[in-house]
Amino acid sequence: MLKNIIKKNFGIIIEDPRIGGPHKQLIYLINSITKDDLKNFQITLFLPKTLNKYIKNKMVKVVNHKIIYLTKNKVLSYMINFFKDINFLSKLYNKYDIDNLYIAGGSQSIKSIISGIISKKKIIWHIHDTNCSKIIKIIFNFLSIFVDKILFVSEKSKKYYLPNKSNVKAIKMRPSIDLNYFKIREKKKFNNKILNIGVIANINPDKDIVTLIKVANLLKNEKIFINVYGNVWNSQRKYFQFCVELIKKYSVNNIKFHFNVKDIKKCYLETDILLCTSKNESLPMVVCEAMAMGLPIFSTDVGDIKKFVNKKNNLAGMIFEPGDSNKISKQIIKISNERYRLKKYSLNSIFLSKRYFNIVEYKKNLLNILYAK
Repeated sequence: MLKNIIKKNFGIIIEDPRIGGPHKQLIYLINSITKDDLKNFQITLFLPKTLNKYIKNKMVKVVNHKIIYLTKNKVLSYMINFFKDINFLSKLYNKYDIDNLYIAGGSQSIKSIISGIISKKKIIWHIHDTNCSKIIKIIFNFLSIFVDKILFVSEKSKKYYLPNKSNVKAIKMRPSIDLNYFKIREKKKFNNKILNIGVIANINPDKDIVTLIKVANLLKNEKIFINVYGNVWNSQRKYFQFCVELIKKYSVNNIKFHFNVKDIKKCYLETDILLCTSKNESLPMVVCEAMAMGLPIFSTDVGDIKKFVNKKNNLAGMIFEPGDSNKISKQIIKISNERYRLKKYSLNSIFLSKRYFNIVEYKKNLLNILYAK
């Protein structure tokens, strides 16, 4: 006689309504889930309404929330609504009979964690970054005592939050993408006359747009153009204005910002090299996507990027010290005169993306972690 299978109900929550790496990772995961995956469990997503349009999988329940997320320009509102939001989330978890709770949004998902603890849920907390304020880090170290598993996007992220610690709760889960969507049907073609550098990033100091502008300044007499695709959130408007003034100061005319981009795949198709000038990263989703699209990667040595780009027998690009605008610009000029290297990097990028960034393997590992608890 067959035993009845008890279906578990996984609750997955993201607090931040602004689209970023953690959101994209969750979207790829959810949209890859099949009917077979849901034989032994069901999934309920608790999301800001802004993310609804990205969820294409109709087999997953979506419940919207309006809790206030912690940002620089909403600290007061965040604190005023702190206990109200926690109470709301606790009731939400119980209303939908959640067994295990997956906090997908990173270290600042404090309300999600506390409400999960109060509701006595088993909690898996996913950390994506390598930089936060001291107070957030202190709160993380305290709240992590009460969670069951902590997933880290990279080894650098794990070391940042748990330095010199061997923690049985910690599991490394590198980002992965839909390789059926992010792929090119033929070999990547490069323009022989101009070089298009692509930067996929929301504007903030961690992305070090200042260094990017300095690179652009050193390249402005070349046939090399930089396109920045991303958004400027309200909390970063002062920083962006500072960057605009810097562009005027240097009379830079070869950098262009593109906001509210709807088709990111088209951006990759129009790009010859993906450039990342960040000061702090874990392992950006854009690097995974760009490699799958056959792009060479020129990046600062942040997070775990070097492990996947700087492979001894499969170089997919070049790695630089953060802030080194001189070396970055020199190597870009050099490779613009050695286009054959771009083709080699491109083929290696595709090969490495298939080996390391497959969402099917990611999904299998993550669902096993969720179901095991």
